[in-house]
This record gives sequence, C-alpha cells and structure tokens, in this order.
Amino acid sequence: MNKATPIMDEEQALQAHNSSVSASEASEQSRIEVSLAQGFVAGNELEGLLRERNKIMDSGYWLPGLAEYNARIQLLLKMGEPSLQEVREDLSGRYLGAMSRYLTAKNRIFLLNTDPDKSGVRLISSRVKSADRIAGKMRELETLDIATDKAAGTQRRLTYDNERSAYRYDLSDGYGIALVGQTWDVVDKQVLPYLRDVYDVVDVKRYRKDEGTQKVSGYEAVHAKVMVGDILIDVHLHDLGAFKRAEFGEAAKARHVAQYMQVHNMLKENLC
Repeated sequence: MNKATPIMDEEQALQAHNSSVSASEASEQSRIEVSLAQGFVAGNELEGLLRERNKIMDSGYWLPGLAEYNARIQLLLKMGEPSLQEVREDLSGRYLGAMSRYLTAKNRIFLLNTDPDKSGVRLISSRVKSADRIAGKMRELETLDIATDKAAGTQRRLTYDNERSAYRYDLSDGYGIALVGQTWDVVDKQVLPYLRDVYDVVDVKRYRKDEGTQKVSGYEAVHAKVMVGDILIDVHLHDLGAFKRAEFGEAAKARHVAQYMQVHNMLKENLC
C-alpha cells in the first residue's frame, strides 16, 4: 500500500518556504567572481580580452574573431616572458650548470640536470600559460559549484566578499616555474631559502603528505609566489616522487598526460 503524502500545517509550510529561500540565497552566495591578480602585463586590457573571448565561446559559434582574440591575449602574456626567463636562467645557472639537457613541449621548456649529484636538483621547467587555458580556467571557475568543489576536497584560494555576496578568486598562474629536488630536504634547506633571500616571495603554500596538507589527488608541492618587477611567477617546488606523481602518475591531470606524452617518456628515462 502506498503511503499518503503528509499534509503540512501552516508552520511547516512556512519552514519549507524559508528553507527554499535559504537554499536560493546560498546558491546566489556561492557564485565566484574571477579576476586577474596583480602580476600581469597590461592586466586590465588582458582581463577585458579574456572576457570578450569567452563571450564568443559562450555564444556557441566559432567565429573568425576568436583566433584574433587568442593572438592578442598570447601577445600580452608573452610580454612577461623576460622576467620568467630571468628567474629560470638564474635557477638553472645555480643548480644545473652548463651541462643541462634542454627539452621543449608545446608551451613548456624542460632543463634536465646531467649531474644531479652536484646540487640535488633534478629538473627545472617553465611555461607561459596559453590563451586557451587561461581563458578556460576563468570560465571554469566562474561556473564552479562551491558545494561540489568543497566536497571534492579541492583547495582553492577563495575569499568571500560580503558586500557583493560572492566569492572571489584571483587568477595568478600565468607564468610558472617548476623545480624538482631529489628530496624535500633539497627543497626546504636549499631552494626555498635561496628564493627568499634573492627574490620578493609574497606567499608560500605547502601541499605536503608528511605535513598532512597534500591534495586529495595525492598532489604534493610547495608553491611560492615570486614578484619580479611587476610580474608574478608561480614557482612550484617538488621532490622527485611528487613530481613523477604530478606529471605522469596518480596525481596527473589527463590533459597534461596527453599534451606532454612524448617529453614524459624522455623524462621517465632520465628521472630514475
């Protein structure tokens, strides 16, 4: 026998209505406003181009103008390359020496240490994020469901703006460097102190299994944000095991594995 649906009295109906309103408000308050953080050349112009480019994508039409937007965005991003190159060459000169092996894949440069016993640093890589990827990340964050994201255990740097009833996310990883030490001791006792001594390190975030702060995926790193002039560079420091898991192991993103398959095969041969 089917049970009859209980009839709500006036008080219960009011409670149900309030719950519905609260859920609606919670949904409104869970939206994310994404902006570019300080540290991009012509940041306001770049952000405007990214938003215009995403409007074209949202329209559902692959218009001829999209390629032009991508080219203009990439041109602005590339204006930060000299600062990125400055840091990469400084670190490679200090830790890799003149005999490093040079590999490239899409927008990434990899420098492999041919004599890792000398410094304990195995690899340094750098990249400027592509126009497609940085615009895609902006769209992804703006449509993110906060509750689902929190349930997944993703550690995003969101701040809540009470006046606007919205979360804020400052997109900052346009320029990136990864440095791989043989061990975490190399990272903590050699590389991170050097960065702090020589550069303007404005923030450090640690995702470490031995400290209980690794990401749910198993990803481990120490992230240091470094200002070089007006350019913000994200420096990701790994030990060898953490780098392997992040690039082609259980913590790797599927798109990275697909994009860098050829260079990953070479890295696997050299990072034993």
